[in-house]
Amino acid sequence: MGCAPSGSGYFNSVPPNGTVKVWPPVYCKTNDTNWESGIIGLNELQNKNVSMYPNPVTSGLLQIRTGTNTEANIFSVSGDRILTQQFEQETEISLEFLSSGVYTLELMTDQNVWRKKFIKLP
Repeated sequence: MGCAPSGSGYFNSVPPNGTVKVWPPVYCKTNDTNWESGIIGLNELQNKNVSMYPNPVTSGLLQIRTGTNTEANIFSVSGDRILTQQFEQETEISLEFLSSGVYTLELMTDQNVWRKKFIKLP
């Protein structure tokens, strides 16, 4: 496996189905890339111990389970941090103060960072 020329953003031999334009350019295959699955991009952290529900949020409560000490951050679509909360293993976060829209939940443990988008409905 080789790397694309610096700055090109093209791969001629890595994806099984031909040349693919990637922006920003990724120069070498890493453990985070997933060309073999047929999807170009980064793999999300797969953690069966993490759960977030419901999605979309309609009741105003977002339930989160991680099984470990965790810091939860909620970000707006523009990247502004709206809320930070520490918890152990599981929690319920009241989202009644949020307007309807799309948000990102970030869960940080000692070993991992997990991000997932969720929708807040009225």
